[in-house]
Amino acid sequence: MYRHITNLLKGEVTGRVESAFPERVLNICAEYGIRFWNLQWECATAFTFTTARRDWKRLRRLSRRLDCDLTATGWRGTPFFLGRMRHRYGLWITLSISTLLLFYGSFFIWDFSVEGNETVREQEILRALESCGVTFGEANITWA
Repeated sequence: MYRHITNLLKGEVTGRVESAFPERVLNICAEYGIRFWNLQWECATAFTFTTARRDWKRLRRLSRRLDCDLTATGWRGTPFFLGRMRHRYGLWITLSISTLLLFYGSFFIWDFSVEGNETVREQEILRALESCGVTFGEANITWA
């Protein structure tokens, strides 16, 4: 479970290898420490697998010296999602403004809740707070 979440955060690529000797690709993976999973043989000359995005880039570079077709068939994870969203400026502006407003709004008192008062009425407590300068919308910033 932990590894699955980590792979999605880093990004994972599903690839397909087709070659007369596809085991050479597996040997390169073993030699250079490229981790892969979900290996499925389609036939004697082709298989599909899943690997991390970083390892996919290394494997593409290393497989150039082999006579094989290495193609990506699927991309999953955060880097690819953010890559698709990079040109949606309205989304990013709205997200930034919302975050700033949420951060700015956390410095203000928005509501009071008076509980546990048996001897003093709630109105007297609220008036005492107001006379001390604590009111609705008052900035709750204390600088030491």
